[in-house]
Amino acid sequence: MVKLNNDREYCSLLKKLENAKRVYKSTPEKITGICLELAEYLRNSLLLINESEKRYNEVILWGKEDESCSVDCSLAYRNLAEIAIEKGDFDSAVDKINKSLDFAYTSENPSIIQQSLHQRAHIYGDSSCRMAQLQNLIAAIYLELHVSDNFHEYDYDKKGLEANEEAMNFATKNNDWALCYRSLLIKLNFTNGKERQQIAESMCTIASKIVPKNADERRFKKESKCHLALEKFRQMDGETLISAKRLLWRCFEDFEKQPDSISA
Repeated sequence: MVKLNNDREYCSLLKKLENAKRVYKSTPEKITGICLELAEYLRNSLLLINESEKRYNEVILWGKEDESCSVDCSLAYRNLAEIAIEKGDFDSAVDKINKSLDFAYTSENPSIIQQSLHQRAHIYGDSSCRMAQLQNLIAAIYLELHVSDNFHEYDYDKKGLEANEEAMNFATKNNDWALCYRSLLIKLNFTNGKERQQIAESMCTIASKIVPKNADERRFKKESKCHLALEKFRQMDGETLISAKRLLWRCFEDFEKQPDSISA
């Protein structure tokens, strides 16, 4: 850990801040500017996140009642929002970026307002993504309850499909093809009848768009082809059962030969 007393720039800024507090007690703007500079030095140069948080909060403490400090308070809250994201505290990040925007509007500074709006859009986007992932998880849980004989009376299929639809809408809108594929797979397992083949065909289309990030996602393309072959098999009547078996068998043979490009 950096020894702050040995850092020349830190000591210089701290001395300036302490002097400003003595001389400019009735002029908070003189204090918040130096305090903000110190906070940013701690965060960006010394990587002392917790120490920088204290200084950002000090900026707000000194400046929140003075309109001339609105820009500094907006910047302090925006940095606190970024730190909250880094720590995984999205609820706190949303709260702080909204406060940053409030001070930005008070400042009437177009650049500061634009920066806060941009950061809020980024944070809200992350929150929406987390919510979509959560809806997908909820749908998966409902699916587990749906397939259990003990829970059929609770209509979990409807609840699961509703949660899954929300996840799929977000995934489609934001081109999150991996989430879209997982949502389609859940929908397939909730569905009966001929619609299953249509869903499987959609899974194949979506799987072809995925740029794999992990082992599960690398499996989606070949898995989707197997699902489609199985659904085609199920739709065939007894007279064509032999050809249906051949179709399914060919799919799995292709699986072994070309694991990344299986033909149904």
